[in-house]
Amino acid sequence: RNAFSYGISDPQSALTKCRIVLEKLLQDTHQREFGTTPDAATVGELLFKNKELRNRLPRRMFAKMNIIRELANLGAHGDQVSSDDVDMTLLNIFEVLDWHHETYLPNPITT
Repeated sequence: RNAFSYGISDPQSALTKCRIVLEKLLQDTHQREFGTTPDAATVGELLFKNKELRNRLPRRMFAKMNIIRELANLGAHGDQVSSDDVDMTLLNIFEVLDWHHETYLPNPITT
């Protein structure tokens, strides 16, 4: 919600929020897959230095996470960003959130 609300007025903050969400998702994924807290906390370290985690991510999700990382880096380094960058990042973060929810937090069957 925070990322979405910043989208038009403050794209840099929106991208930063998306990066934070991705870091938390990757940390949670690492915890669920390996039962330990990752040593590295940043997106780049979790995606590229942690081969074991990367190998457990579906390729399409890895690609989307990489897009989020690259666009979030624009915001972090003060590069010129636009609402289109935020829209692309939000679209990808929502898909990653859906994947994470379906994979690790499945809905219980109700009768």
